[in-house]
Amino acid sequence: MAWKCYREAFGWRVADRLGRNPMVNCGVFALHRDAPHWQAWARIMTGVLQRTRFFYVEQIALNYAIFADNLPANFLPAYCNWMPGDAAPRFDGKRGLFVEPYMPHETIGIMHLAGTEQKEQIFALTRLEGGTITTGLRYRDTQALRRAAAE
Repeated sequence: MAWKCYREAFGWRVADRLGRNPMVNCGVFALHRDAPHWQAWARIMTGVLQRTRFFYVEQIALNYAIFADNLPANFLPAYCNWMPGDAAPRFDGKRGLFVEPYMPHETIGIMHLAGTEQKEQIFALTRLEGGTITTGLRYRDTQALRRAAAE
């Protein structure tokens, strides 16, 4: 996906040069208000929007700022921005928490429901204690799960 986004926004050469980098998700990130990333991101996005418009414009512009302008970035593990469309989490009923599906079952910090289909999807989640639960992953659904786990 990264390569296609770079190609759409910047052309083949940039796609070939930067398309193999990890994709920084602009849905969840943190920057100090004075970080140089903000100005670079705005400048790059303005240029891209003059050439094309597509769904991932802001995300690919942020990635370009980081990788082409060599701006500093720290990459956090997947459980800091879990994408359940890529892999459904498991549920730890003892703690009332979502965890990674594989050992050591790190606690998921942010559940990122990317796209309408994930917001409305019903997931069959394996419980660490055994069995499965069927649930949506929107906030209201997860709070009901947590309350039930606490009882």
